[in-house]
Amino acid sequence: MKYLKLAILCIFHPTDFYEELKTRSDTISVFSGAIIMLLVILMRYLYVITVHIPLADIRVEDTNVILEIGRILLPMITISVSVYAVTSILYGETTLKMVFLSISYAFVPFILLTPVSIILSRFLGLNEAVYFNALSSAMWLWIVLLAFFAIMIMNNFGFFKTIGICILSIILTVLIWAIAVIIIALSFQIIGFVREIVKEYILQNL
Repeated sequence: MKYLKLAILCIFHPTDFYEELKTRSDTISVFSGAIIMLLVILMRYLYVITVHIPLADIRVEDTNVILEIGRILLPMITISVSVYAVTSILYGETTLKMVFLSISYAFVPFILLTPVSIILSRFLGLNEAVYFNALSSAMWLWIVLLAFFAIMIMNNFGFFKTIGICILSIILTVLIWAIAVIIIALSFQIIGFVREIVKEYILQNL
């Protein structure tokens, strides 16, 4: 019930919510952020399997569950780490826990509006897609604004400094993803190389 009240506060009084999160972060469990992430994943899954096909951004038969989970979790986690890293360097006042919780709660609109999008899609055809896309765009704008004001309020940053922090955080997030892709690619190459050596050794000693 406590976390439900926090989610409602985040939606209707975001400034009060972020002040509450800043001053009472010790009493707010990381578990609540994890639950929100789980609900976001469930809403995304519900969206994929129930949205009206002409308006769907992906076909059910093309859906990869692991990939869909990664598309949600990886951005949320890496953005949290990036924001924390940048704000720490630039004299921010938030901990990694506070950043993670603020980013997680910023996705509450996703949980609220995804069912609305699904229902709306049932009454719209391809010709009315503009209304469906407008709702989706409004949802993502809402999420971005909540995350933006979380960074600004919880760190006592000015408006333009917060914009700079967001740009640096996005750049760092892209770098993290790029490095991760390089490491994964190199790992596969090393594994393949070792596998070939083992095969040759086995063949030569048969």
